[in-house]
Amino acid sequence: MKETNPGILQTIRRQVLERTKQIEREWKEELRLLKLDNIRKNTPAAFEASGGYSMKIKPYEDRTTNGLTKCIIDFLEFKGHWANRVNTRGTPDITAIIYGLGAQIEVKAGKDRIRDEQTEQGEKITQAGGHYFIAHDFHSFRQWYKQNFE
Repeated sequence: MKETNPGILQTIRRQVLERTKQIEREWKEELRLLKLDNIRKNTPAAFEASGGYSMKIKPYEDRTTNGLTKCIIDFLEFKGHWANRVNTRGTPDITAIIYGLGAQIEVKAGKDRIRDEQTEQGEKITQAGGHYFIAHDFHSFRQWYKQNFE
């Protein structure tokens, strides 16, 4: 069996890490701009007085369940959809209406793992014609959204 050159593996790892960081910068910038557009639309005077698009806002993070949930709900609301966080055991974390279609999103960030009853819930939602997704990070959620709703 032929051995892999350690230098090649380091190069591949570095490229994957660079691409991952680039993807993260892109979705964070997209959310930042969506938020600023929303502020401009709803409170134009405050938007201008606060510096417009150069206004400093708290950056989005998706490394925790709360952070990822905020990213998803804000994104959906900024896109004109309805989304709500649900804190009931056995129910997906986010329920949403996207272009008139029901969607349920289970948020699993960090070390969180899906439980059997959550998998069963997702199957029931899908069988009933709803959309169901398990979000581990914002990038994967964004890909699911693009595939299903854009």
